[in-house]
Amino acid sequence: MDSILDSILSQYKSDTAEKILRTALKMFAVATPAAVRMRDLAREAGVNLAAVNYHFRTKDALYMEVANIIVRLFQIQYEPYIKRFDEIKASKDSDKAIELIKDVLSSRIRCESKDNKYSRYIVLILMREELCNGAPFNLFLRKLFIPRTRITAELIEIATKGRISGEKARISAKILLGQTHLFNSARTGVKIDLEWKTFGEREAEKVKSINSEFVDKILRQ
Repeated sequence: MDSILDSILSQYKSDTAEKILRTALKMFAVATPAAVRMRDLAREAGVNLAAVNYHFRTKDALYMEVANIIVRLFQIQYEPYIKRFDEIKASKDSDKAIELIKDVLSSRIRCESKDNKYSRYIVLILMREELCNGAPFNLFLRKLFIPRTRITAELIEIATKGRISGEKARISAKILLGQTHLFNSARTGVKIDLEWKTFGEREAEKVKSINSEFVDKILRQ
């Protein structure tokens, strides 16, 4: 995930803007935007306050830019899956639909690694916006949440050859997506409960394997 973020931030062609955005992503996740002072953000980023104002004008504008980056990050991450979805939608191949669902869910289970250090901040922002229902939430809803549920529901309909359809398919999509979200949003509790010292590749693969078994049991009836 961090490699995609690096690619997005490199498009700003300004080291100062990149520093500000990286710091903003972290600080807006750890504290609410209302609690973050622009002066403190500038100090943490190692730039002067005037530079923050020059690049982003206001705190609200900076926060919305962070939200847009999060949307773009997930859109890039899901591009290969969208291409496969379009092919499956045309062919109505139930086996390929099930495999794509499993691959998408597996991609959402991220281990603790150097390449995923920003994923925790992104999850925190997404979770808080679910409760706030402000401008960033509406952006996430339109660009991420609704399309993701719709596509997963359509895959479920294809996978089950219409046995699960309509509202039931949409609810099923929410359930499947939600159960993987837990391992990112409540990771500390998960590690304590499962007596894991870390959530590395080995632990992530265990979760992915069991999750795939669940998908098969639910959809291959």
